[in-house]
Amino acid sequence: MTHPQASSNKHDPKGGNCTHTAWVKNGRVFLSNDDDSYYQQDFKNREELQAFVDHLWRIADEAWPKQSDDLLKRLRNAYQCCKSCGTTYGVYSVGCSSSRIGKCDVCDAETYVTETRDYAYLITGICRVEAARKSAR
Repeated sequence: MTHPQASSNKHDPKGGNCTHTAWVKNGRVFLSNDDDSYYQQDFKNREELQAFVDHLWRIADEAWPKQSDDLLKRLRNAYQCCKSCGTTYGVYSVGCSSSRIGKCDVCDAETYVTETRDYAYLITGICRVEAARKSAR
């Protein structure tokens, strides 16, 4: 079932079992799975959409480690990171953090960053990526 507001621009992955559709309504971008009308995601602004896309790329880096050989190096050597990378690859371990505008050592975004110690030195993500690499062998 295609959403009535959907554009004709659909993403139909080869070998996949669903088609994703995006459309604009009331100043928002919507994403839906045509095969499951229950699932629908909306984005209020470019920043929300970019955060979603960035998250997908980080997960892809974990899923296909041979295509992102420097991910482990970036995680291990990171001194500062953005909140998005911190919550993706670490666990927030303090009650209060100081942040400043800077470059995230994991994703290279110019945004608010804090020291990786505030996210347990990203050890959760390091362990996940190492485990994904072992299982990919």
